[in-house]
Amino acid sequence: VYLAQGRLGDSASLHEESLAMDRRLHGSKDHGDVAASLCSLAQVYAAEGRLNEAASMQHGALAMLRRIHGNQAHSTVAACLWSLAHVFMAQGRLSDSALLYEESLAMLRRIHGGKDNSDVVASMSLSALVNMTQDRLDDSASLHEESLAMLQRMSGSKNRSEVAALMWSLAHVYRSQGRLEEYAKLQAESLAML
Repeated sequence: VYLAQGRLGDSASLHEESLAMDRRLHGSKDHGDVAASLCSLAQVYAAEGRLNEAASMQHGALAMLRRIHGNQAHSTVAACLWSLAHVFMAQGRLSDSALLYEESLAMLRRIHGGKDNSDVVASMSLSALVNMTQDRLDDSASLHEESLAMLQRMSGSKNRSEVAALMWSLAHVYRSQGRLEEYAKLQAESLAML
């Protein structure tokens, strides 16, 4: 709640207490509660701009989760990969970020087995944005198109603002590719939805 209210210092203090408590309860053993506390505190640190500390905590949580879950696809591991990728993106480490977003997306696809899912849409969209930033426009367009199609299937006539935002983002990829007619059409469609 404190994080959502922008009370980052209060949020950090509570998450630090929670992590300390989990470490007292579980000692040096790997445990999902400790990894979850590390991830939560890392997210607060990232919001505070303490990106190096956030990355270090996310690395620790990810390593622990990999020891706990091994090579199996697990939603907690995928979420941790996604969070660390987000921190790397904020640090400007785009290649590292892209690799983690791709790994997270691959894991989410295995977990959901080709079914439409909002986590898969979010992961594809972020992967597409990183690809666009790296001038990998064909990859970006492909991921945007797939995530847009999935979101439209899931949303129907709901979530029009999310669909419009994804259309807008894809339109800008098209513009960067020189696909100006598709850019204009998609931009107009997205504006009409708002």
